[in-house]
Order: sequence, then C-alpha cells, then structure tokens
Amino acid sequence: MVQAHGIILIIIAALELFLGIYILLQNPRDHIRRWYAFLVFMVALWVWSIGFVVFTNDIFIIDIVTRLNWVGPIFIASTLLFFSWIFPYPTKRIGIKNWLIFFFPMVIDLFLLYWDVFPIFKSIKLDPWRTVVFGPGVHVFNALFLFYWIWGTYNFYHKFRAADGIHKWLLKYFLIGIIISSIFGVTSNLILPWFGLYMKYPVLSAIGPELSIIWLGFTGYILFKKNIKHV
Repeated sequence: MVQAHGIILIIIAALELFLGIYILLQNPRDHIRRWYAFLVFMVALWVWSIGFVVFTNDIFIIDIVTRLNWVGPIFIASTLLFFSWIFPYPTKRIGIKNWLIFFFPMVIDLFLLYWDVFPIFKSIKLDPWRTVVFGPGVHVFNALFLFYWIWGTYNFYHKFRAADGIHKWLLKYFLIGIIISSIFGVTSNLILPWFGLYMKYPVLSAIGPELSIIWLGFTGYILFKKNIKHV
C-alpha cells in the first residue's frame, strides 16, 4: 500500500515534468513560459523526492533524497514570488535586489539542510512512510516558505484587483489554482507537520503531492492553452 503511493507519486512527477517541457517547448523565448515551466519542474522535484523516498529501502539514498523534500518547496515559494512580479505583465524592472530576494531562502535552506547544529530534520524513521524527525531548523524553513508564498499570493491578488479584461480573467484562475494548492499542499505538507500531526498521520504527506498535478494542469491549461500573449 505504501509503496503503491510511492509509485503513484513518481508517475505524477513524470507527468508534471512532461507538462513543464511541453509548456516550455511551445515558445522557449517567452519568459512567462520559462518561469512557469521552472515552477512546474520544482513541483515535480518535490513530488518525485517524496515518492522515491517511500519507494526505496536504501538508507544512504533515502538520506540524500529526503533533503530534496525541502529544496523543491523553497524553490516553489521563491519562484511563485518571482512569477508574481512578471505575470501576466511585469510590475517592476527586475534588478539585483529582486534576484537577491529570489535566492535568499535557497541559501538559508541549503545551509540548514547540512548544518547539524540547527538542522531542518534530525533523522528518518525507516517505517513504511519514512517518518521524519524534525529539527529546530524546520521552523525557519516553514516561516520562509509561508512568507514568500503569502507575499507572492498577495501580489497576484493586488494585480487582480487592479486588472481588467484578459488580465483579470487570467489572474482570477491563477489565484484559484493557488488557493487549491494552499488548501491541500501547504496545509497537509507544511501546516499539519509543523503542529506535530505528521508523526500521527504520515499518510497526510501524500495528499499535497498527489493533488499537485490538478493544480498545475488547471493553471497550465488556463494560462497557455490558447497561446495568450501576456505582454
């Protein structure tokens, strides 16, 4: 049963990878498509890492791949914020300050993943669900993720309030996608583990990744099906 979830997640990650490649190949020069494809790739990395950890029994590989469980999400949050600056139209000129903001949580994340004094996770229990024993660094990670996720969502909402026509339509459906992912993915894989419920109900960790394909498929279809010119 548990390994079946692992296989399902690996398949979902593969579908998301193909989705990102398909969107990118439609127009590789379109910066909107490039950034959305990168967002899709980071979600695929996150989903694959969870599925692969459940699927394999090699403790060395489990330790390495488990760290990707936190690399993918922090990229997702940073990319969502960056995407909010450029979609469906740029609100500012992207400069060094924006790039520093984009990379800042990744640097902190990688530091915490390999710093034994203040780690994101201490160990992994080799039970069927590979239950993670969190370290104090997870609070920093969660705070950074939520801050960037909320910041990006606020930017989209602010654009939605000011937009009209096709831009308002695009932003409405993109916001619906963010709300769906927040309800399922952020709640099941960040909020509940943060309050200790992950140890009691580890099956919850599969909800967000399994439903991520719905979010990406929904928003990807809305944004790119008709090859809308964004800027």
